[in-house]
Amino acid sequence: MREATRSPTYAPLLNRTGNSHDDGDGDSFEQDSNEKAVDGAEISKDRRLTLVTISAAILALTCTLVNVSFLFHWNSPSTFSFISGIKELEYADTYVGLDTAIYETPLIPPKPISNFPLVIAQVNRSDPRTVYLDNHRYMSALGMIYPEDKKVLITNEVSTVMQFRILDFGMESCKLNVTIPSGDEAKADKKNATISSDPLVLDIWYLQASKGVDTSRLSWSTLPKRQGLFTSLRIEAGRTTQSPEFHCRSGSLYTFELTCSDPRCHLEFQQDMKVPRLAFFLSQESSLSMSGEIL
Repeated sequence: MREATRSPTYAPLLNRTGNSHDDGDGDSFEQDSNEKAVDGAEISKDRRLTLVTISAAILALTCTLVNVSFLFHWNSPSTFSFISGIKELEYADTYVGLDTAIYETPLIPPKPISNFPLVIAQVNRSDPRTVYLDNHRYMSALGMIYPEDKKVLITNEVSTVMQFRILDFGMESCKLNVTIPSGDEAKADKKNATISSDPLVLDIWYLQASKGVDTSRLSWSTLPKRQGLFTSLRIEAGRTTQSPEFHCRSGSLYTFELTCSDPRCHLEFQQDMKVPRLAFFLSQESSLSMSGEIL
């Protein structure tokens, strides 16, 4: 037989085993590359988390330092003097020029306004330097509640200071009222009032206080001077007692001291604005005449 001759274009096929070996090397390289990419992504993610954590810590520390600085600032004497200065500013008139406006007076006058005191505080002449703060409060589902049922206490030694701000325009005819429900009414509504005698006579004094009373510093020794006796009220349970009518300028402050000269005098209760009322308050009535002028 004739021996086969090789063609000049003939090329031997690659060894199958060698080919498989080359493929394995490629797969291994690709796998290593993937693993390195995953490791790099994890390292990058860890670095980002670390940067975020450090940034959040720096921000929290900065906020803490700012809050502490504000705390020291607001407790400084200069800040207290600044706040006191703000309290001494005059309230702007919200009815500028309304008294000169042309309008028709309603045939039916508006209903009276019940104006309750902004400030109720006690001073004791036998303990002239003590400040009696009534900051009772309670926690509710809505947060801390500071109720308006301030304490009224009047004895031979202790007097009560009340300050009112006059509301609205053209309601500048005022009376000071005190209402104490009868025993049956008070019991039915769970209201308690201590009154040493029925009737009880109280002396009401005007105080020279054109600005707001600071209850955190109010004591017998810092009490504003008495301007004069306003009136004496004869208080009885089961009825409302009113003072004489007086002109009260809109937006102004009126400060009274409630005292009792009887050695056995004792009047004590918590202000309650709900009917039946157990409270001191001002009633403001229309001061407009039929011609539209303020009386």
